[in-house]
Parts: sequence; structure tokens; C-alpha cells
Amino acid sequence: MRIAAAAARKRADERSVRRCWQNMLTAELLDDGTARAAYSAVLFQTAEGAAPGIFLSTRGVDVLVPDGAGGWLVRTRTVIHDDLPRV
Repeated sequence: MRIAAAAARKRADERSVRRCWQNMLTAELLDDGTARAAYSAVLFQTAEGAAPGIFLSTRGVDVLVPDGAGGWLVRTRTVIHDDLPRV
């Protein structure tokens, strides 16, 4: 938690913001009634007065469960940074 708090303080000090762009979404219903959604995401970071730049490129996989009211809830989310070895 300290690392996340330090990163948030650094962004605040730099007056920078991050935005996430998600694409390449695929979704499939599974036999157990859950659904799996996979996507790619790019995080952009922009410091005040600076040009935006790519901060991180990732892949994600969510397992979704029905919420009982016609919607879906995220049961699990796995995020894989593209700079890490694939397993």
C-alpha cells in the first residue's frame, strides 16, 4: 500500500493524470454460467504542461458472474504488464 500511496503523491506533485484506453475486447460465456472477458489496455500519463506519453501497455482477463438483476460483477481480474515475461 505504501508504494501505491507514494506513486499517487508523485503524480499529484507532478500534476499528472493517467487515462486508460481499452480495446480488442473479447467475451465468452462459460459452461458454469460465468463469462470471461479479455482485453488490451494502454495507460497514458500526462504531466501538466507536457505532451501525453504511454505509461504502460497491458493485457487483462476478467471473470464475470451474474449479479441476479440482469448485470454482471467482476469475480476476478488478472492484469499482465506487457514488459513482463509471458507465463
